[in-house]
Amino acid sequence: MAELSDRLHAALGDNYRILRELGGGGMSRVFLAEEVRLGRRVVIKVLPPDMAAGVNAERFEREIQLAASLQHPHIVQLLTAGANADLAYYVMPFIDGESLRAKLAREGALPMGEVLRILHNVVDALAYSHNHGVVHRDIKPDNVMLSGKHALVTDFGVAKAVSASSGDGHTNLTSLGIALGTPAYMAPEQAAADPRVDQRADIYAVGAMAYEMLCGRTPFVAPTPQGMLAAHIAEKPEPPVRYRNTIPPAMNELVLRCLEKNPADRIQTADEIAAQLTAMGTPTGGTTPISTEPISTARQDAQAAVRRYAPGRVAGLFLFASAAVVGLAFGLTRVFDLPDWIWHGAAVAMAIGLPIIAYTGRVERKRAVQMTMGTLRFEPEPAHHGWFTWRRTIVGGWMALGLVALLGAGFLVSRKMGVGPGSTLMSAGVLAAQDRIILVEFENRTSDPTLGASVTEALRIDLGQSNVMRLVETGDLQAALQRMGKPADAQVDQALATDLARREGIKAIITGEITSLGSGYSLAARVINANTGVTLVPIRETASDASQLISAVDKLSKALREKVGESLGRIRGSQRLEQVTTSSFEALRLYTEATEKHGNGDSEGAIPLLRQAVAVDSTFAMAWRKLAVVLPQALPGSGEEAMNAAKRAYQYRDRLPPVERGLTEAYYHEIVTEDDEKVEAAYRAALAADPDEPTALNNLGLKLNSQGRAADAEVLLRHLVATSQIQSGLLNLAQSLSLQGKDSASDSVLAELRRRNPASPRADDMVRARAYMQRDFQAADSLLRDPTRIQPTAPADRVNEQWERLGLATAMGRLDEADRVGADLANTMASVGQQGTVLYLHSLPAVQNAYFLGQWKELATFADSAFSPAVVATLPESQRGYMGLAETYAIAGRPADVERLHADWTRERPVERRSVADSIYWAALAARSEGRWRDAAMAYDAHRVKVRCPNCDLVDAAQVWELAGEPDSALGRYELSVTLPDARSGGNEVPYTLGPVYRHLGEMYEARGDRTKALKYYGDFVDLWRDADPVLQPQVKEARARMAGLAGEK
Repeated sequence: MAELSDRLHAALGDNYRILRELGGGGMSRVFLAEEVRLGRRVVIKVLPPDMAAGVNAERFEREIQLAASLQHPHIVQLLTAGANADLAYYVMPFIDGESLRAKLAREGALPMGEVLRILHNVVDALAYSHNHGVVHRDIKPDNVMLSGKHALVTDFGVAKAVSASSGDGHTNLTSLGIALGTPAYMAPEQAAADPRVDQRADIYAVGAMAYEMLCGRTPFVAPTPQGMLAAHIAEKPEPPVRYRNTIPPAMNELVLRCLEKNPADRIQTADEIAAQLTAMGTPTGGTTPISTEPISTARQDAQAAVRRYAPGRVAGLFLFASAAVVGLAFGLTRVFDLPDWIWHGAAVAMAIGLPIIAYTGRVERKRAVQMTMGTLRFEPEPAHHGWFTWRRTIVGGWMALGLVALLGAGFLVSRKMGVGPGSTLMSAGVLAAQDRIILVEFENRTSDPTLGASVTEALRIDLGQSNVMRLVETGDLQAALQRMGKPADAQVDQALATDLARREGIKAIITGEITSLGSGYSLAARVINANTGVTLVPIRETASDASQLISAVDKLSKALREKVGESLGRIRGSQRLEQVTTSSFEALRLYTEATEKHGNGDSEGAIPLLRQAVAVDSTFAMAWRKLAVVLPQALPGSGEEAMNAAKRAYQYRDRLPPVERGLTEAYYHEIVTEDDEKVEAAYRAALAADPDEPTALNNLGLKLNSQGRAADAEVLLRHLVATSQIQSGLLNLAQSLSLQGKDSASDSVLAELRRRNPASPRADDMVRARAYMQRDFQAADSLLRDPTRIQPTAPADRVNEQWERLGLATAMGRLDEADRVGADLANTMASVGQQGTVLYLHSLPAVQNAYFLGQWKELATFADSAFSPAVVATLPESQRGYMGLAETYAIAGRPADVERLHADWTRERPVERRSVADSIYWAALAARSEGRWRDAAMAYDAHRVKVRCPNCDLVDAAQVWELAGEPDSALGRYELSVTLPDARSGGNEVPYTLGPVYRHLGEMYEARGDRTKALKYYGDFVDLWRDADPVLQPQVKEARARMAGLAGEK
């Protein structure tokens, strides 16, 4: 800017002193200066260097002189001008005001009176300049200054001076730039670089500027100058009244006439515009359009038709109508459960109609154009045009849509009535909802031996989303095979499945095959009537390669579900197979093989396959869930890996079908968050999706048993036994009945279990479990020592039996035996990395002394070294047992250690694994350690309610209620702890507390003078510990003496 200012000062000499730069316009840079001699402010505009370089200085100054001769109150006069090399400038007086551009930018559309006033001033100036032979060529809001109530036009003649002095005077816009006119206001002839531009270009610009003052926008909007110029040449502006309906008709007409493309069609002079503006300013002005020609009604209608039938408008309206029709058809398929081909047909009909509509619009527009030419008769048209009228086209369209609707209605009737192509097996009465169906493994006609089983498993998973198809579970199939005298793992082909179905009253089987087809595969499935062998439904799909097999199975499944009779809406709403399983067929193959091994009792063999499956596809939720379930069954000490697998399954649970999702959520909350309320809710959700789902029925029944809700559990488990053959259903039902005191009914259930599975040890396990529930440890011990019982074979079962032996020996006071079993268990646990459990087992003698001899302070001292922070830090986080340690310190009265362990637990425990129940339990331990007995007792009771475990915390609560001086409350809880049936599966405190509680109850009732109950509980104690180790015999001897004393009382 400094260089240009210096050059400008040199050209102006001392006559002007430059004050500052004001900004730039379309043609120049603008400076505020002072005329030194007269002391007045002026504006100096400097043309861009590239434009000035082509200017002939002499011709430029001569043209400027012509413009400078204009003397008019609404024209800003040119004072002087000059050109030298690439510097060209002109000087004008400084106007104290603002440009019309600034006002429009600030206010938008202007009031009508103000528009009239400004326009009148502008056209008055133009009329004067035109009469003196000067055309402005660049009328725009930037070149109209507003000062007070007056409008003044600037830069008169500058555009003409630049054009005339540049080269041969006909330089085009490309060489001069678009500065010789501004695109938004440029007349078509200017845009086309017509050298014969005259005053009518200014008339066009006035129209464009008036349009903007009225509407707040220019007549055309385009993203580029070239686009704007093209619009001026080719497009017709929208009437101003479209954007502002209060514009008088006369003004609307005036603006549109100014904006006519052809100069000859415009208002010809500024004087004429001024006259019309004056008329509009009168009280009656603007009531009638000025200078209009009467047009016949027919021609008006034809002109309207030409506009209506514009190709873009016709296409746009038809596309809108097509979207509405297809959308309606789509909605009807969802509301009335119709197949997708209904709305597909509607879409095809509309697509076919598009070129017909477009051609009809073209023909009709041509007819309308003929009418605008002043004749009401058409020229002869091709014969085929007679077929293309709006009436015939629209009628034809409705007929096509009607045909689609008729076909849809026919399908609906066929599906409901069970006849014709739309019929289903359910509507035809062949099958009913939830009828059992056997899925036979697909015959494999490929070179890959795993494909048959993998495709079958994929189909099984997808059919599991159906609410009408109920596949026979693997366990039920194995039980049925055994009833037929066949091995449980016998290969079930079509012939065996048919025989089995007839015996079991199953109506249908599904069989199929997978066949190589070049580099791809062909999959065929058939639903077969089990009684007649007739194929009811044949379905076939193809896959281009192995990666497309899952998609092909998905289509196969949905077609089967549709033909059986499932709601189309439900089928459409179900997830794709790859979403509920995996997109990797290799991962599915590994999962299938693992599932087969697990089903055949080889849980250990299933684990590496499941690990490989999740390695291939880490988002395979179903494989993660299976791994989480199988690990603890097969590998002792695998709890941490199982928990991680459960977390991964939960993370990807949205990739599971509803039933599997419910089971996954339940298992996650069972072992991760330990939230029983969420466990129950998840199982209920799975049962809502499938009321016969065996895992949900079994596990929820087991959970309810453990919560003391045996009657509710019985309802679920009886339903399970009625609909499934799995062993655990009978086992848990027997437990539920025993918890309710229905021992004879429980015996009947166990007899049925032995009849169905004579080689299974589960019935013996349940008999022992019932003895545990009733605290008959002597009977349980005898059963466990029975040499004729079936021995466990699975590693996890053998480990569970070791824990069982440990509990029995401990409960009966055989401490040396318990220590030997504990040492063996420690070796087993060490081999699977369970170091936390190993430490606990090594501490058994100290724990036994604490419970049986009251040596809690000694146990706490032992824990200081055996479970020091340094030792605990070496254990995996999941094995650190902070709560168990804290209980020891709480009973020993060491609150600082309880607080430390709570802080460690809080720091390491993931947020999702903390619960309200945990907080309550920690509060109980803290209160107990500090001697706040009542607070501790109330917290123990609250914890028992929160975890829905009627047997939990009873002894702890009783002990602190007793310390709180509430012997009645203590007595009630002590008695519940030894009389309430206990369905907990193990790992509880009963082996340690039962003997001491029996003895203490005898003491409490003796103190109360209740001989009968005192004798009962002393007797229970003596019977339990009759074979106890010598270290405990003094307590037995004392109890016998007390019994003798009580017996001698009268």
